[in-house]
Amino acid sequence: MKAKNIQKVFVISGFISSIAMFSCSSNGSQVPAKDNQTVSARDTMKLNLDFTSVDTIKILYTANEDTQSRIKEEETKAHIERILGTFVNDTAWNNSGIMVKMVAPDYMLVLHHAEESGLTDNWVSIWKELGKAKVEDKWYVLPNSKGELFALLDTLKYKG
Repeated sequence: MKAKNIQKVFVISGFISSIAMFSCSSNGSQVPAKDNQTVSARDTMKLNLDFTSVDTIKILYTANEDTQSRIKEEETKAHIERILGTFVNDTAWNNSGIMVKMVAPDYMLVLHHAEESGLTDNWVSIWKELGKAKVEDKWYVLPNSKGELFALLDTLKYKG
């Protein structure tokens, strides 16, 4: 009789443990796509940086190492910060542990914080072809309006 009770306890606890493991999975939910494929749904976690203490934004154009821009105008900074705030966490890339063949990013943005904030500078790497950005070892998907971001960054380019 004892053996049957112990067996029931193991079966029930195993069942509950497996349900808990699958319900707490950090992977994106699988959604059906066209052609009977399944893809992971995009995570909704947005890029979360402290834009209020950003003093200057420096843009490095990696195609030409001598080309860079330093933005201090509040209106332009606010426009860039608004677009950066729409970047969405790429859960599939962040959780997969895959190795990505690294190519130099098209743009590097350095968000320099005011001295009194005590924050370190944030580096944002942006790849046009991938449609992704990397901030502090996390990958982000660029928004649908990425053309607006690329056009803005290209218009701010100057030799310096």
